[in-house]
Amino acid sequence: MIDLNDIVVFARVVEAGSFTAAARLLAMPKTTVSRRIAALEREVGVRLLQRTTRSLNMTDAGRLYYEQSSQALRAIEQANLRLAEASAEPSGTIRISAPVGFGAYFLNRAVVDFLEIYPKTKVELRLTDDKLNLVEDGIDLAFRTGVL
Repeated sequence: MIDLNDIVVFARVVEAGSFTAAARLLAMPKTTVSRRIAALEREVGVRLLQRTTRSLNMTDAGRLYYEQSSQALRAIEQANLRLAEASAEPSGTIRISAPVGFGAYFLNRAVVDFLEIYPKTKVELRLTDDKLNLVEDGIDLAFRTGVL
């Protein structure tokens, strides 16, 4: 199975123009870079880079592989950025259930404060003295009062 890290190393070697420069960028030994490229070439079954003591060139297969794999790596990086942005600030709907008296007295101000701090969120506050099924009703947070 192809290791995604090997593809990243391959892309960095191509972009940096040498094993040494890629090793510096990736903060790993040059020998590790070389081993990862060799492992990737074994996995795909073709030589991707033509190496001599003085130069490094992509083979035709290497050029094709780089074009395709670099697009995939950019898509993964973009997905990671979007995920980080989405998780940086809470968003979505939180469903809260509470008894009428408790909710009216304690939760109204708390919900307003919460929405001011996290404007991308919505709160569905269900004030009822009935015991709801938390799973079926999709309740995220429930307050219950009474004798224990």
